[in-house]
Amino acid sequence: MNVLGWGAQKLLGRITANADLCVRCRSPLATCSLCADICPEKGIVLTDKGPLVERCRACGRCVRDCPERVYTLDSFLLADYCRGKACPVIGCTHDVSGASVDGRISCFTQLEPEWLATVLQHVSQLILYVDQESCRPCVNSWSAEALIGRMEQLSLPYRERLTIVQNPGDLLGFQDPTSNRREFIAAGWQRLQKTGKAEWQLQTAHYFSAAEGRPISRRALLMRPYQKYPKASWQEELPYRRLRATACQFCGACAAICPREALRIDETEMGKALSYAPVLCSQCGLCQDVCPVSGLHWDAPLRIGDLANPSWDILLEVPLETCSVCGDGFYEWPAPENHCCRFCRR
Repeated sequence: MNVLGWGAQKLLGRITANADLCVRCRSPLATCSLCADICPEKGIVLTDKGPLVERCRACGRCVRDCPERVYTLDSFLLADYCRGKACPVIGCTHDVSGASVDGRISCFTQLEPEWLATVLQHVSQLILYVDQESCRPCVNSWSAEALIGRMEQLSLPYRERLTIVQNPGDLLGFQDPTSNRREFIAAGWQRLQKTGKAEWQLQTAHYFSAAEGRPISRRALLMRPYQKYPKASWQEELPYRRLRATACQFCGACAAICPREALRIDETEMGKALSYAPVLCSQCGLCQDVCPVSGLHWDAPLRIGDLANPSWDILLEVPLETCSVCGDGFYEWPAPENHCCRFCRR
């Protein structure tokens, strides 16, 4: 882990970078440069060994936007803190108004909408105190409207529990004067005894998959909340894209290199199929970078039902072909007119 800077004064730990998760470490063909492009400090240099961070002010943009979660915060600590309070009030460390809040983070840009949905399940209200005088000159260009718009775009559950306050006087109705650190720790211990160690670990480490300690995709965080939606709303579109295959030689490169194992080659009664799991995908684009026939593209938006009822979708399914030159069997879509395998066509 490479420590970048302090992500929070009280509630979040430090922003860290795990270069091993970067798609550039998985393949020299990777073209992703999102973190370097959005960094306001222009402090991230991309190398074949992953990102090299030269300057950082912990704005949280890389945490929010990196599809492979190379950059992370100790977000489960903030989640636990919020679970210990009915109406937690969160402010910014750069706030100059002197308003009394329960805890502060470095910048509201650190708050990911998908992660907020998991926190909002456990509180009556989550209050963000936004001091306009402090936020207006902020170079991170955060806005409450953008956060709310993103949550509306995702049709996030419990979004009515998020309240944004701009007047310090309005905070009085939300704060609990009896709440303190000792009560929070005691409440956490009680939950541990009640739910059991395994369930507690699942709740506090929801960012990570059990298989290899890899942070799960943002959309996977929404699977359980979406499952509580009425099925009538499962057709609502989301701002995530479905993968589409227009050509394939079934070489298996995309499936082998996918960091989320969201692609696989299956044996079927017809022959072979390229299958895709939308809920596992992070939309990093690495499969597109390595495809030798450039046959993978982002297509129609996903729907709530794709995450609420996850399944493997068959992108392409083809029968076995016999090469007219060498006589060997091969799989390819679209099938070549001369029935010649890719090796004999060279």
